[in-house]
Amino acid sequence: MAFNLADMVNNRKPVETENISDTVYRDVFELEPSKENFYSTDPERLQGLKNSILLFGVMQDVLIEDVNGKDRIISGHCRTMCCRMLVEEGHEEFRKINCKYTKVTLNTEKLPEDKDEKVEQLLNKLGIIQANRFREKTDWEKMKEALITEEVIKELRDLVDLQGTTRKMVQATLGTSGTQLERYHAIQKKLSPELMQEFKNAKINISVARELTDLDENHQKEALELYQKNGAITLPEVKTLKEKQELNRQIPGQLTLAEVTGKYRPPEDDTVIDVDVQIDRFFESLKRSTTERIQKRDKNMSIYMLSTLYDGVRIRNGHLNYQGKKDGILFNPDSDEEKLITWQQLAETLIEKYGKKQKSVKMAPLVDPQKECPYYREDEVFTPDIARIIKIFLEDVYAKMYVGAARRFRAMGAEFAAVQRGKEKDFVFYDEKGGKVCYVSKKRMEFEYQERVKKEEPDPPETQPNEAMETLEEINNSWSEWKPEEAVKELCTRYPELLKGIMQICRKYKKNGERAQELQKKYAPYGYHSQACDGFSYTFEGYSRGITIQSNTQKKESKMSYIRLVLELVNLYDPDSSEFDLTEETMEMSDSDKPECCQQAAEITDERQQDTEENQSLVYDCREEEHEQEPLDIMGNDTERKAWLRSYKLWGLWYEDKHIGARYYKYDFENGTRLIVEEYDPEPQQSHWYNPGESYYMHLVGGPEPDRKNQIPKWTYHAKYNKYPNSETELVEFLKAIQKGKR
Repeated sequence: MAFNLADMVNNRKPVETENISDTVYRDVFELEPSKENFYSTDPERLQGLKNSILLFGVMQDVLIEDVNGKDRIISGHCRTMCCRMLVEEGHEEFRKINCKYTKVTLNTEKLPEDKDEKVEQLLNKLGIIQANRFREKTDWEKMKEALITEEVIKELRDLVDLQGTTRKMVQATLGTSGTQLERYHAIQKKLSPELMQEFKNAKINISVARELTDLDENHQKEALELYQKNGAITLPEVKTLKEKQELNRQIPGQLTLAEVTGKYRPPEDDTVIDVDVQIDRFFESLKRSTTERIQKRDKNMSIYMLSTLYDGVRIRNGHLNYQGKKDGILFNPDSDEEKLITWQQLAETLIEKYGKKQKSVKMAPLVDPQKECPYYREDEVFTPDIARIIKIFLEDVYAKMYVGAARRFRAMGAEFAAVQRGKEKDFVFYDEKGGKVCYVSKKRMEFEYQERVKKEEPDPPETQPNEAMETLEEINNSWSEWKPEEAVKELCTRYPELLKGIMQICRKYKKNGERAQELQKKYAPYGYHSQACDGFSYTFEGYSRGITIQSNTQKKESKMSYIRLVLELVNLYDPDSSEFDLTEETMEMSDSDKPECCQQAAEITDERQQDTEENQSLVYDCREEEHEQEPLDIMGNDTERKAWLRSYKLWGLWYEDKHIGARYYKYDFENGTRLIVEEYDPEPQQSHWYNPGESYYMHLVGGPEPDRKNQIPKWTYHAKYNKYPNSETELVEFLKAIQKGKR
């Protein structure tokens, strides 16, 4: 009958005695440790346990058994040792330790009879290992556990028929793999006693111990000397010793020269060879790992590898003639041209000859900005081109400048940019390629503005000639906010060809996001496009910066995103109208190439005029207007869902209340839910640099109840319209549910 090892250990039973459950107190110096216990009781490792016992006492009884009238410890060797240490330190209260008698025997009902008690003795060894299974162990203790367990299992096989292979039972008992068991065997057989003792004392880890087993006896002694010298030995150092050993090792099965030729090896050649030639040949003979260190210019590692690999090496073959020593390498020994070079000098020489030089980083010299391009102060004269640029800048841009500001403008058929620097407060001008054109000091610019612009403007009656010049902040505050819809109307009136080009884009693309991106790519592909005429200008910049529309005569400015421009244009015009069809003439000429300035307003059609007259009424009727509602877009992510919500103007205006400046838009879903958006005019702002949009609020009305997650609804449900809006996050969750077909 085959037996399972785990069942044999678990089926042992305690002997029924009177005092098996009674706690007794025994002198710690009279207790004998078990001979089967191999775990360390080193006092240095027991300091933590000793301090714990000093504070809280012995929390668990020591298990002992009576063997020939003496008490032998089964479990509790460390606790007993700590109490002995405390008594030696003067704590007599720990002389008596709480113990329990116990004895475990085989269960003869389930296991075979063991007359000689050999099986019981072997299982007791495993019992000690199992009793210490959860303690903190060193690598040496783990190795002893595995080797003893393997030995016990092999002995049990001779006595009992066990199930499974030895390695599988070791792995099932301790969790030790077959590979790890092979490492333990190699360390047990090949490691020298001195290094084994250091491994037992946890001074060397298992990885280093395994590598040390690949060294022969002499090189293990060399490793021990290195360990004693430095107080430690690392894995790279052991691998270097292995390379040194391989350098001088005879390959197994390799024929000697005498065996091949049938003659003895010829005598060594002591020919004197030039040292520089030998250094070159020495580098060629080095192993790849050493040459890589030299080529990487790793000086310290090169010195270490050369001194380790070639210490004691003697070569005399007519090609090289040197002797490796502890302090260096001796070329042409025992000759008149004998020369000793230290390992450091040899490494430095090889690095200088064969080390790969790193590419030097060339630092660009700092250029004085005043010398790079002209710098105009109060007494310097502008060149003709610079004077034209400054004139247009003063007329169109200077009034909007402030410290740190950057503005773009058009002059002489090209685009320029002006920046007012923060520290110097002067002005820097750039061309369309980013190159600097000139510098102008602050005082010079104020003087030119006073002479060229302010003198041409009539002084108001209350202004005296000797009053101070108007500050930039007062000039900036004089600009007023321009409503986006009014600014867009004026833009389309002045530039009808631009309107046609944008409408063609709106025909081609159906989503507003795609329309806006294509609009920016066509009219501002390089991040900037501007036109100005008769005090009116527009500027198309990068997609994130948006569009700026200005009226210098009315001191109005409107900034908006590309999507906002598309929405306003779609609300004002029908992209599919025949008036925006391209003719042969318009196809040959683009607005960006030949801008139309100062054009008269186009005649408004009868239908649009009729709509305009209807819009003059104070309040729309609050009845619903029939709009052909477009089907819901297929939205793949939350960004597209948010973009659809923010493009609510495409749904069509439902009704408007001009008393309070409120406009309402709606969208009806197939499940009966209605989404209502109320929009209000923006608040007036004093400064022109900030352009707020309309404020709007979204209300989800009716429809089925929302789904719940952890008893919390995914959006707020309103059976009828009220003043409390839904957040954009709630509406995104609602759109997700709509698309998934849940609602």
